[in-house]
Amino acid sequence: MSKIYLYARVSSTDQNTAAQSEALIKAYPEGGLFEEKASGTNTARPKLQEILRHIDKGDTLVVWKMDRFARSTKDALNMLEEIQSKGASLVILDRNIDTSSPEGLMFFQTLSVMAEFETNLRKERQMLGIAAARERGVYRKKNGEAHNKQHSDVVIMEHVAQGKSVAQISKLMGCSESTVARAKRRAKS
Repeated sequence: MSKIYLYARVSSTDQNTAAQSEALIKAYPEGGLFEEKASGTNTARPKLQEILRHIDKGDTLVVWKMDRFARSTKDALNMLEEIQSKGASLVILDRNIDTSSPEGLMFFQTLSVMAEFETNLRKERQMLGIAAARERGVYRKKNGEAHNKQHSDVVIMEHVAQGKSVAQISKLMGCSESTVARAKRRAKS
């Protein structure tokens, strides 16, 4: 008996799979749902790997959108090849693409190129945003510390001199209130 695997993925912990899961279950209520939080650029996603280990002849993997499955053309084609080598197929729900047909396979390949293009554009915009933030002296590392602490302290103290509150400065600078308080303490010493 063939199985239907429903796969929902988000990239970060502040996101959730609710919309994807709802759409997948509505379209395939008999399917088994697998959800995870992991980057689409990482092919070693535990839930996806579990599906790929178990998928078999006649089975179907259903994803909501192409970018939930893969972000690079190479990864998408490699995973599809693995699925097809087991006699299974892939369905991209939002575009009604089923790789078991020649047309579906062609659309899948085109869509995988577009997903990689979108990823590259997103990275480019992110790098431009980081460069602009660095120029303003407000770029923060993942741990929240400013890259240019001296410049940030100067800007924070300018806001303090203008009579702005810690909360206002925090919001303007895109940093925590404790970062503003530390800058004020450093300026006093």
